[in-house]
Amino acid sequence: MGCRTYYCDPTAEGWQEALHERCHGLIRALHVREGVEYRYMEWRALLGMLLDAIETQYQE
Repeated sequence: MGCRTYYCDPTAEGWQEALHERCHGLIRALHVREGVEYRYMEWRALLGMLLDAIETQYQE
């Protein structure tokens, strides 16, 4: 979401922050509604963590 909001266009200023905050709020609310822990981290690190958890689950 952040990469799609804050892209490198110098003429696209002023609207990014409000859009980002709105979308971020929706994502946080989704986590609360579904009971999923919210984590804000670099996406590749998070993906690796999720893949490790899935692999561990299938080994049990």
